[in-house]
Amino acid sequence: MRLQQRSAKITIAGLLAVVAVASGSPTSLLAQDGPAASTSESPPRNLRHNRFEIPVVIDAVGQRPSEVQLFVSRDFGQQWTLFASQPPDSRGFRFETSEDGEYWFAPRTVDSHGQASSTETMKADLKVRIDTTDPELDLVAEVANGGNVNVNLRCTDRWPNRDSVTIEYRSDVEPSWTSVTKSASVQTVAADQLQAAVQFEPTGAWHQLSIRCVAYDMAGNQATVTHQLQGPRVASLPAQLTSSPLATIAQNQNSPYGATSQVNPYAIRGLDILNPQGPSRTSPATAPARMASPPFANPPFTSPPIANQPLGAAAPPTFAGLTTDFLP
Repeated sequence: MRLQQRSAKITIAGLLAVVAVASGSPTSLLAQDGPAASTSESPPRNLRHNRFEIPVVIDAVGQRPSEVQLFVSRDFGQQWTLFASQPPDSRGFRFETSEDGEYWFAPRTVDSHGQASSTETMKADLKVRIDTTDPELDLVAEVANGGNVNVNLRCTDRWPNRDSVTIEYRSDVEPSWTSVTKSASVQTVAADQLQAAVQFEPTGAWHQLSIRCVAYDMAGNQATVTHQLQGPRVASLPAQLTSSPLATIAQNQNSPYGATSQVNPYAIRGLDILNPQGPSRTSPATAPARMASPPFANPPFTSPPIANQPLGAAAPPTFAGLTTDFLP
């Protein structure tokens, strides 16, 4: 009787942590203590690196395989492609790709006769979503009536993280960042898009306001966007009116209702409609007794003395100061 030989069972170890890439070395996917059972219904792991190592664990029961193979699927397990093969004593597989997306992995062993460990339909032991792209944020903020601030944020990413959205502000009155995330309404409007909206009232009489929004995707890629707002300028009137020092008070003595005081509204422009000829000047109390002579170019003509005029008589009239003494 001939006994059938079986190849050892191989599984991909569960992922424990992701070590950041340093000095160009690939990310290491650390294995747990022992194999981790995984099925096609297992949730995918999200990575923001496109290079990592996949460790494998070979069962200690059964015949030692001569080769370990790793298959990969890009269409959720519909088709599988051989990615690489290694000896059973290798540490695992180093995977690298230039395209983001969801990758399913399944291992298989081959014995010394070239027989595969499984001829059934493959099942993914490991699912990985590779996402090296930061989310795209679109922020719209405005000051509403009453001083409230409306903020609308749109986050676009292949795998956005709804719980990672934060909205905060600071102003010239409050320099520290204040979060308003708890008041925000975050909704999933599409498989690759989130929308957040919030309305808040900043504290203090602010003049300048900064708004900052941060969002992550499921792989840990971060995006930040900021927006600046200027406070509205409010017009106000003085509590008490004061008269202009240029205003003039005119007494309307001709009013049938008695003397009334009037403020000249044109005084500030230098025009007094109550006295359009300008400021009043002091006039003499009485009219001059004599009319001033015109400014002749030559000396004024003086009449000759009258003959036989007694001494001490009044001087005859002259043109220098025209008089009426000679009139009958």
